[in-house]
Amino acid sequence: MPIKPPGKRLGAHIALKQAQKHAKARGKRAQFAGLMLTSMVDMFTLLVIFLLSNFSASGDLLLSAKDIKLPTAKSTSELERSVVVAVSPATVTVEGEKVGDTAELMRNDDPRIPEMTDKLLERKRVVTQLMGADKFKGQIIIQADGDIDFKLIKKVMYSATEAGYGAFQYAVVSAGAGGEGAAGEAAHE
Repeated sequence: MPIKPPGKRLGAHIALKQAQKHAKARGKRAQFAGLMLTSMVDMFTLLVIFLLSNFSASGDLLLSAKDIKLPTAKSTSELERSVVVAVSPATVTVEGEKVGDTAELMRNDDPRIPEMTDKLLERKRVVTQLMGADKFKGQIIIQADGDIDFKLIKKVMYSATEAGYGAFQYAVVSAGAGGEGAAGEAAHE
């Protein structure tokens, strides 16, 4: 392979002084934008403390429906996780699944709600199969609107008892000493 003389070099046509001026001009335009880390760390520390202080380890057991206004009670205790039966002015649901219309159930003379009993029996069967019969406590949370007729609540309770659920918890808003409510507490039996 023969040796060839070198050809034009890249940038050889630019004079050295011109390149230095160009580099200096670039340096003047670029400005260093530093962050104030101390202030940012303080802000994040306060944010973490705020979020931790407002964090509830127990969590909310109930998601209140828009059309259910829970009654208030002065004597309350913490709810335990169990099956939720919601009774609104329009429908009756078991864990969010509709089992009947409130108006139709009120007209019916049957003391129980057959669809509700079937759903509760199905849930009981699943719990006993997965965790054993000794783990089934028979607890149920009744989340009812304050204006619902007690006749319908009685039907709900009868249907739940027929399915083997006898320990009732009622979702209420805590009246407390200051009169401010906190949803997610219950008055037992």
